[in-house]
Amino acid sequence: MADPVELTPPTQNFRIFYDPSLTNALANAMQFARTVEADFQTLTRWFAINDGFGPNNRVTVNLIYKDGAGSNNRGYHDDSSTALNLNGAPFGTPVAQIIRMHFVAEFSEVLMDYNNQHGPTTWLAGSSHGEGLSQFCAYMMAPAGYNSFYGPSFENTWLRTADRPNWVDTTESTDGDVYSYGCALLYLFYLHTQLSQSTEASSGMASTRSPEPTPSSPGATMPSAPSAACSAGSIRTARGALTCRSSIPSP
Repeated sequence: MADPVELTPPTQNFRIFYDPSLTNALANAMQFARTVEADFQTLTRWFAINDGFGPNNRVTVNLIYKDGAGSNNRGYHDDSSTALNLNGAPFGTPVAQIIRMHFVAEFSEVLMDYNNQHGPTTWLAGSSHGEGLSQFCAYMMAPAGYNSFYGPSFENTWLRTADRPNWVDTTESTDGDVYSYGCALLYLFYLHTQLSQSTEASSGMASTRSPEPTPSSPGATMPSAPSAACSAGSIRTARGALTCRSSIPSP
């Protein structure tokens, strides 16, 4: 990896660096800079955050990975050290949407951490429900990039398990188990498409359960397990109908 180069000037809330050895590195960084502030506004609205960022506390975005690599972040900090390390030259197309998708997934986790530091703990980025939420946000904001890079593999992994364990009432303290965060992701699609939850309500929900969240209550919590939802027959998500039968055929 070459030494990262900063794209100047910075945006209102971000400093953007790119690895000049990556394919189309400068063009990708410039395109990312054109959309990042609008994505910032959308995500902070979803998470009901009105401060904590800006010229005195910019987030560093490093476009340094390539091909099929994932991305990562270090959580929220108030000393200008918040950093996202993103795939800046992914395989597949459209490249700009794939980079946006990576940004949304990682920055949504930063916003989870911000809210946990400034109020009661709700979504944990390092747990299955937090990973499910970050994937949900990434799909909702950059579906073309998400489908190109990931597709529906995470949800389908959980759907194809024999017992479909309930990872909604119980969360797993890792973001690396596709079965648990795939279940969480599928359930968020169920809330959004079947129960008509807004994205603001979904991203504002806490990790414990309550009976009946509504789209107008951002503090509402998950109402029931996805296994119960599947008993109705099928979940129609924004990505198509995912069948919830007792057995799922092999692809």
